[in-house]
Amino acid sequence: MFRLSRLRSTLAVGAILASVLGGSLVQSAVQATPAQAAPIVYNACDRLNAGQVKYNHHNANRVTFANVTDRTQNRALVTTCVKSGTRYVQDWQAWGYTGRPGFKAPGVPSGHTQYEWSPTGSFSVTEGFGLRNPGTALSYRTLNPRSRWGGGGEYAGNYNKYFESTRHYFPDENMWEFAMNGDYTQGAVLNYNRPPDKAIKYGDGFAIFLHSNPRPTAGCISLPEAWVTRFLQNARSGDRVIMGAVDDIFTPYKSNPNGAIHTKYHAMGGQVGTLKQPTWHELASPYQGGAYRNFSGGRIMWSPKTGAKAVTNGAIKTKWEYWGSEGGSMGYPTNEEVRGLVRGGAWQGFQNGAMMYSPATGAWPSMSGPIRTAWAAQGYERGRMGYPKSQISTVNGVQTQVYEGGKITWSSAAGAKYIYN
Repeated sequence: MFRLSRLRSTLAVGAILASVLGGSLVQSAVQATPAQAAPIVYNACDRLNAGQVKYNHHNANRVTFANVTDRTQNRALVTTCVKSGTRYVQDWQAWGYTGRPGFKAPGVPSGHTQYEWSPTGSFSVTEGFGLRNPGTALSYRTLNPRSRWGGGGEYAGNYNKYFESTRHYFPDENMWEFAMNGDYTQGAVLNYNRPPDKAIKYGDGFAIFLHSNPRPTAGCISLPEAWVTRFLQNARSGDRVIMGAVDDIFTPYKSNPNGAIHTKYHAMGGQVGTLKQPTWHELASPYQGGAYRNFSGGRIMWSPKTGAKAVTNGAIKTKWEYWGSEGGSMGYPTNEEVRGLVRGGAWQGFQNGAMMYSPATGAWPSMSGPIRTAWAAQGYERGRMGYPKSQISTVNGVQTQVYEGGKITWSSAAGAKYIYN
């Protein structure tokens, strides 16, 4: 959407902007307290994979984010994520602009175009427009001198819709004039206050687009034409655009309220449970598409293969972290720590074995493989060998692990052997 100064000069005032939930024009002049300033999110696709987006992306093939540090900013980082299997990967990223004064808070009406606010939310994309079809799969309108976008005419049925007319009545937009000035040479309609996202409500806002000509707008997202063209060329009907301040669209200080980590945390008692208070927000792990969140009493790890499991503070967690946490040889936890073993011991399973602990030996890994199999055959820590007292070492092809009652060796030639104290 075009800047107001030029809108006035062309008598094409642009769009009435409003919040996702709508509201009266009187309310729209009131802006909620600005969201706390937070760093720009450069890894929006990772955040999406980790369930750290507050808005529904509806499993769209492409999800484009436009995020600013806080609601008073209009310089936005725009990132498009494309589905690859069960995850999203980044396709492209570019700087652009949003409404001149920034964003309205979620659910807060933004009012007429003269206020120039952008709405916060998640909006579908089903159609595009411009001076020439760049080869998009979206429904596309080639603009002509009659092209208009309805901003008035409550009873004419044109509000927040494309129509054609030889006349231009304020506050309808003359899309052809905007195209001649570079704003609408290419654009995509964001379905704000219009189907299929919601029924149109007069006064809730109109003409929210992603369009060419990067400069502060009266509510739209503006980018260099090359990026808008790329957006259109790869778009499918039903793709989403999620836009707003970082703290309004991502979950920087709490885990996904509908996610596995959040569910596990509350199943373990929440703030009054073993994990106690969260110390930071949920983060994506670089390993196996997982995620984690730290608490004062431990950490909850999640991966697609293991689900959400907690690693509580103590000797087992300390040794697991020493071995590289989920990126080390043990991998992700597969269950929570189990206590009450013989002689005050405890254990926790991981993808590649278990971490064993006793007061006498401390915590040591029992890695999956022939030595662990031989130890299991004697009854694990209840057997003659007792708890492990070292990690596995390898010398001249012979693996050895020391236990309370001796050691177990293995080689490809001799197999597993017990050597008792």
